[in-house]
Order: sequence, then structure tokens, then C-alpha cells
Amino acid sequence: MKAGDILAEKPQIFTNEGKMARAIFDQLGGKIRLALPLGLGKPVTLVNALTRAAISDPTLRLSIFTVSGSRYGSTFRALSRTALCRDDQR
Repeated sequence: MKAGDILAEKPQIFTNEGKMARAIFDQLGGKIRLALPLGLGKPVTLVNALTRAAISDPTLRLSIFTVSGSRYGSTFRALSRTALCRDDQR
């Protein structure tokens, strides 16, 4: 299964970041590996909601990886490919 295979045919629209974070965790089996480069824009509201969800529910796993994209570009790209795979894709 490729990462694109998990995309819904019709996107869901959320007005609450907590509900969106929970839906993401549910879709990914409760485990998220999130790669966030330093110095580039990020969806801070969503990242904070994912963090709050993981803190409040010990069954959820959230790993955040970060590195300077400009200085370690190739390393970050490799890390991103690894971090964004679900466990069953490894």
C-alpha cells in the first residue's frame, strides 16, 4: 500500500482541530511519525492538536522529527520518507 492509497475519495472538512487530529490518528492506527523542517511554514494549529491528543491519550503515539532543511536537505528528505510511512509500509 502506498501513502496515497489511504486518501479518501471525498475529503473531510473539519472546523475543530481536535476532531481533525483524532481523525488523523484513527486513520493511521494511532501512530504518527511527523517530519517538520525548521525554518519552513508549518500547520501549527494542527501540530498542537496532534500533540494535545497524544498527551491526553496514552494509547496514541506521536513522533516528531525535525532538522534544518537548508543545511541537511538530503538527510531531511530521507528522514521524511521514513517518518511519513505507516508501520505496515515498512
